Amino acid sequence: MRRIQHRLYHQQNVFRRFSTAKIIHLSVAALAFLGHGDCFVPLSGRPIIHQRRHTSTSSPSVVVEGRSPTSFTMTQTDDRDDCDDDPQQRSLLLCQAAERFMNSQGGYFCPIDTTILADDFVFRGPVIGPLVKTDYIEVLDYFRVYEAFPDVAPNCFGFVVDQSDPLKVRFFVRATGTYQNPLLGFLGMAAAKVAPPDGRDYRGSTEAWSILFDDEHTMLVRCVTGGYVVDRFEDATTTG
Repeated sequence: MRRIQHRLYHQQNVFRRFSTAKIIHLSVAALAFLGHGDCFVPLSGRPIIHQRRHTSTSSPSVVVEGRSPTSFTMTQTDDRDDCDDDPQQRSLLLCQAAERFMNSQGGYFCPIDTTILADDFVFRGPVIGPLVKTDYIEVLDYFRVYEAFPDVAPNCFGFVVDQSDPLKVRFFVRATGTYQNPLLGFLGMAAAKVAPPDGRDYRGSTEAWSILFDDEHTMLVRCVTGGYVVDRFEDATTTG
């Protein structure tokens, strides 16, 4: 009995040391583990994945080939008719669409706009994924990270169109927010018992993301990759 009590005490201390980021990632992993998306994440942290079906405060900088870094805002004119004859304009519009998706459509940092996702949409991450469209919507709506962190922001920067894939935009994310409400879902609620929402600051590590569009006219999102930490030792992060 004493051994069991000691083990429970140790596990409780481990949970108390969880950073906000670990609570988020573990919650998402738990949903996958429970069968949403047919993804299994073992305790080793190495994913065993079974695919069910596969049919900021300042304007971020944009790198367009042939131009020096520039800036844009989401209020800029979305003139897609001119992009066929102007590769630079096409690149700029794609970067605008990527920023718009992250800030106001993607479902992680804001409520999801399901109309922006292509029918063959797939999300891929270092642990979670692949998630097809229905699974992606279900996972994000289940936890609603943006409600647990009402001021969460991706703080994207460094948008650039991939030189080998003219419909793919690559960029970096350095998310911030404050942990104000419990995450939804079983594990989110359980985590709130040992690490209750207390307004603690969250500053994530810099991550590499990409968004692949179907074409430059409809600009539906076909694939999102995200969560690939590029430097887990950078200062001032709370991802621990």
